[in-house]
Amino acid sequence: MGAPDRRPAGENSDRILRAARTVFGSQGYEQATMDAIAAEAGVTKPTVYARYPSKAALYADLVHYDGERLLDHLLQASYEFGATSAEAAVSAGLRAYFGFFTDNPGTHEVLFSASRGGEAGQVVADVNEQAIRRVATIALAIADRHGRELTRPQARTLAATLLGAAQGAFAAQRREPEVSSAEAQAIARGVLVTGVQALAEHGP
Repeated sequence: MGAPDRRPAGENSDRILRAARTVFGSQGYEQATMDAIAAEAGVTKPTVYARYPSKAALYADLVHYDGERLLDHLLQASYEFGATSAEAAVSAGLRAYFGFFTDNPGTHEVLFSASRGGEAGQVVADVNEQAIRRVATIALAIADRHGRELTRPQARTLAATLLGAAQGAFAAQRREPEVSSAEAQAIARGVLVTGVQALAEHGP
């Protein structure tokens, strides 16, 4: 058994979450082990288990943490979503989405590529639902600003479409490295802007 880890509890928690993001992101949920996470964090396995009783509990906490960070990032950028043109609003959203995952390696894989079962899967579903609600609220505000009628179910559908397109474009760009981030955003923007413009000009 290794020597006791005497670092402050908060420092260890941060190290464990960063390590878990790296290991889950590179190996996937099924292949990741608590041993690998402890080694990546530079702490003992008992230190990891003292905070998380299981791999599922650690993954669920990481998904919740990273999901909240993503939602906060989108919320901070949302003032741009209310720009006068549909293209500016979509561009702002795509920049915020791509920027978050580019600046936080491993987070996209944690939120979208790992196991969906059990507690962790429920956390992923909750994060997705919160994201849809926030973007739908922004869509309703934009529609109201333009004097257009938009029901909440329609706003939720629009929000899910926008988030799905952003996630798909980011994932595709990761698989096709010869396509730059700017090019991937331009492709997604071109697909989305027509629909958003039609919504702003003519309503659903």
